[in-house]
Amino acid sequence: MKEDVLLDLAAEHLQPGARVLDLGGPAIPSPLLAGRRVTVLREDEALAFLQAHADAPFDGVLTRAPSSFAPLILLLTAVRAALHEGGIALVADLAWQTAPTPELLRAFAPAPGRDKVRPIEGYEMQMEHAGFSVAGRHDVDRARWAATLAPEQRAAVEADTRGAARFVVWVLRPASE
Repeated sequence: MKEDVLLDLAAEHLQPGARVLDLGGPAIPSPLLAGRRVTVLREDEALAFLQAHADAPFDGVLTRAPSSFAPLILLLTAVRAALHEGGIALVADLAWQTAPTPELLRAFAPAPGRDKVRPIEGYEMQMEHAGFSVAGRHDVDRARWAATLAPEQRAAVEADTRGAARFVVWVLRPASE
């Protein structure tokens, strides 16, 4: 499952005792994060919380599919402000590796007011504009994440022989480091 890669990376990069903000995570933090001080927020709470708590830095922020619940550059900028120096952000989201088919575009059309799926390079440019440098990129095997999709999305991904849709987990560090 796509969660595993994000949580494995969090366990690897965030030491026990680390203060972690998990945006859109499960209500009960994963055992992989045992020993870390984890605050879990629902997606609809994330941006307001980050903007209100920029003065309370975290060691790490995990976010899943942020483009589906907030304007991406706004959310990434708020995540950057919530990290102390030396902190990391782990961002997991769908991105286009190549030009998407019309079926993929329809299946992943955003809800009104939400961001569309971006090419990987465009996503990474947004990260840089928000004050991050990409320390690592992990493409998740399609079999691990496609099963978690809605039926229309899964059918579009399975029909795409070029592999345009990728689920990626990025390890981000504040650019000043």
